[in-house]
Amino acid sequence: MLKLNEATKNQLNSLIEKHQKKYKIKGLAISIQEGEQPIYETLIGLAGENKPVDKTTQFMIGSTTKVFTALAILQLKDQEKLTLDDAITTYLKPLNIHAHQEHGPITIRHLLMHTSGLPGDDLDLMFSEGKPQKDILNHLKNHHMTTEPGRMFAYSNIGYALLGLMVEKVSQLSYKEYVEKHIFKPLGVNIQILETEALRKKHTKNLSVSYDKKGRIVTDPLSVFISAGSSTYASLEDMQKLASYFLNNNQPKLLKQATFDAMITPPQDPYIVKNEHRIGLGIRFNYARYNHADVGVVYGHGGNTFYHHSLFDILPKHKLAINILNNSKKGGQFNQKLIPKLIATILKDKGIDMPKSLDNPSQAIPKEKAQRLAMDMVMLGQKMPLRLNKKQELTGKLSFLKFNVEQCEDGLLKMIPQGIAKLKIFKKHLVNLRMLPKTIVEEDVMFFEVNRDYNRLLIATASSYEHPKIPETWLKSLGKYTPMDRNHNVTKFVTGIKLIYKKNDLILTLKTPESSNAFYLLPLDDEKAIIQGYGRNSKETITLSFKDNTPTLTIQGLLCHKV
Repeated sequence: MLKLNEATKNQLNSLIEKHQKKYKIKGLAISIQEGEQPIYETLIGLAGENKPVDKTTQFMIGSTTKVFTALAILQLKDQEKLTLDDAITTYLKPLNIHAHQEHGPITIRHLLMHTSGLPGDDLDLMFSEGKPQKDILNHLKNHHMTTEPGRMFAYSNIGYALLGLMVEKVSQLSYKEYVEKHIFKPLGVNIQILETEALRKKHTKNLSVSYDKKGRIVTDPLSVFISAGSSTYASLEDMQKLASYFLNNNQPKLLKQATFDAMITPPQDPYIVKNEHRIGLGIRFNYARYNHADVGVVYGHGGNTFYHHSLFDILPKHKLAINILNNSKKGGQFNQKLIPKLIATILKDKGIDMPKSLDNPSQAIPKEKAQRLAMDMVMLGQKMPLRLNKKQELTGKLSFLKFNVEQCEDGLLKMIPQGIAKLKIFKKHLVNLRMLPKTIVEEDVMFFEVNRDYNRLLIATASSYEHPKIPETWLKSLGKYTPMDRNHNVTKFVTGIKLIYKKNDLILTLKTPESSNAFYLLPLDDEKAIIQGYGRNSKETITLSFKDNTPTLTIQGLLCHKV
């Protein structure tokens, strides 16, 4: 077993303390384990007023819950009560969702892998307490399919909510009863699903509270999406036992061995690009490709509520697992920035000296390729025009930052800052990005490789931009909007909605207290428009209607009227 020397432990302590201060994390629990044995643990800060974090403190784990949902589905598959290639309508009827084109069946495998063509979220249900999870079936009539099933990877909470309903339908138990009996009990964990405020209050002794970015105690909203990651609480001890299950190769034996092996194998399908971040049968892969071949495959999952954040990574080659739980607004950034540094520090003790960054020398793009790539790309938040200059070189602009494009030896494209983008304050936004253009089902798609300390992430986020013809109904409906139902949490978390026309673009902005998203719309007719881009939230449909001559928008299941 790996034993850490005092210098390494001090380095880990220093790293964690530095990042805790930077991201204002009030309470956190971290463990690094080899097999079943922790080789490093730290418990820092507060789980509430005068309540220090300990190993039994339970944090909300968000979408890490999806791992348990996947395990439940795979157990039912092992019991021959379903197959992964069954159409979901075999178990869930009716499935009343609109579609802009005919498509084949959505399968259970599609749901597990986030390739179903279903939209990502329903904002109305996301902020609703006390409604049954089956309400998602009624709300699907407010949505449209985004693509045909199997075509596009787009993370979907709706999809995993449907998997939870399937568990209930097939097992004849509630989702909560099933996972408690068939997963939590065999693992020996005390994980709790507390889906109402009353249950939260009943179990406050061991629960962590939530903290906003100013360190004030706030409340994480409850949601209908229980099997997709709402309302689940776990301690560091619980997460260590989950990690042990994966490190111990399916012990206790929750699945048949072949099924477990399939779960921890990177997914394969015709549209997956080499090294692309994807989720297979409930487990994510290539979220971090480390800058040293000896690290091997890394898999796991993570979860984010508004204020709680969880993450676990498994390094099977080294029998290592890292778990992080925290309770503060910027905890997602904390986890993402910290974990690669923890892994690099630990592996250095094993003789793996990982480079912090990789050198990617580049040269001019062949002219034919440059000409082929000259187009407008669009992603959530902004457009990225790619143009040829007088020398027939490819140039681009991301926000107001201009760059030239060169090609690296591995085929990825590098951004070379120009003009004001050369200034240090702006340059960092470009030099850590590379691009990989691909054509998927006759659609021009742009992958972005985000280079971070010690690792990188490759994910499809943009597609070619289609310049819209905007009907008069949409132009007459420009302005500010607000949710029509003002009786629940949605008004606390959706603080601004605006439909604007700018430089021949129709843009919908959606604001929360912490962020602002801009969706570039492609109107299909007087009543429907598609969000342009690729991946999560892209290709979802926004609908326009009129009530008493007042424009009304339906946005991710949320009905909003103009003010």
